[in-house]
Amino acid sequence: MKKLIFKTIIFLLAFFQILERVVLKKRKDAYKIGFLVDEFFHKECCGFGGYGMTVKNLTDHFNLVSRKVHADVFLTRILNHVRPEIKRYHNADVLFRPLAASKYAINFSKYAFLALSRNIDLLVSIDWYHSYEYSCNALPMTPLLIWIKDPRGLEEWEKIAAVPYELEVSGGYNKQRLQEIVEKKKKSVQDVLKNSKRMGRKVLFVTQANCLLERARRSYGLEDLQAIFLPNPITLPTSDFEFINTKPTVCLLGRLEPVKRPWIFFELAKRFPHVDFLVAGITHFKAIMAPVFEKYSNITNLKFLGMVDGNEKIKLLRNVWAVVNTSVHEALPVSFLEAFAYGKPVVSCQNPDDLTSRFGYYAGEVLGEGLDEKSLNAFEIVFQKMLDDSHGRQERGQAGRAYVERVNSYSNHENILLDILEKISLL
Repeated sequence: MKKLIFKTIIFLLAFFQILERVVLKKRKDAYKIGFLVDEFFHKECCGFGGYGMTVKNLTDHFNLVSRKVHADVFLTRILNHVRPEIKRYHNADVLFRPLAASKYAINFSKYAFLALSRNIDLLVSIDWYHSYEYSCNALPMTPLLIWIKDPRGLEEWEKIAAVPYELEVSGGYNKQRLQEIVEKKKKSVQDVLKNSKRMGRKVLFVTQANCLLERARRSYGLEDLQAIFLPNPITLPTSDFEFINTKPTVCLLGRLEPVKRPWIFFELAKRFPHVDFLVAGITHFKAIMAPVFEKYSNITNLKFLGMVDGNEKIKLLRNVWAVVNTSVHEALPVSFLEAFAYGKPVVSCQNPDDLTSRFGYYAGEVLGEGLDEKSLNAFEIVFQKMLDDSHGRQERGQAGRAYVERVNSYSNHENILLDILEKISLL
């Protein structure tokens, strides 16, 4: 009975959308998109992760700069909101979903009509999670763009699970649990495609990096999946920056979580005492990670800066010689693009779309905890190469700068998005 009521509500919502778009034929001066995301860069919106920062930056651009696209945020994670509501954060309106157990049909209907009132032309999901289905059901006819950001199949999860501290964070992984995680994501993607086909919703895939397409095919169980390249935009500095710091200085930029393996960065600091190692970021798992930080607290050239943003981040990126990434798993980190934007190379064991090989120093794949001599030596070799390569270091950094200027500007991102919007005939 409950399932029948829910389906009836969705078909009524589809009817209202058809009425609005086909019968009323409202004319708009700009497109309106709604981002589906589990976090938005604020303590009241699930914290300070990379996806939340990406959406904040995009909504800042669309709502403050662009004349052709405006954006809302559909926060899909269930918080403590008894009823659906809209609040303003940064420069965007954020729609919160209600508690799941509280008057489900009534609250879903209220949520759906709030969503309808936003006049959304396109839903853009930041990767895909099961929690996104709720908002998609509220707007059953609105076209959906699934932005491939970090698809994880069994192969990716097994690499992550091989990091010991990651097991403590997650509560433990085994083959069966990893398989369940993968199958849940696969079923959710396939369900939204099946339901969208039934309702007449258009669904397209885009990807922030071409190397992620093969992962997405495995993760989603879609062998013939095709995706349009939609780069992650970043703010570019207005002028070129040289290596103005004469003392060798590098930074680790991002969340200090087990999957990022910051202890490898700390070990490098021990091996290169004449280099300043700056740690810019915080952890969400203090109980687990604090003892790790304490272990390296006596290294005088290793400095913890905490959360760094705004002018502090600009100053940091201007002064470092390189950005170091030690993660066991990545898609395409924003920190790579930020480094390139300031003409700085990347030192990493990750090489998405061959960007590290082209604009930095690639250590080769390093799996597991990364504290064995073979792994640390792999990092040490390319790190020393970066230090010794004065001309090449600057040459690679400037080539990276030229790349992100061409590919990762907001204007290029918006032009590609507008082309997609026009192709699916939303206006």
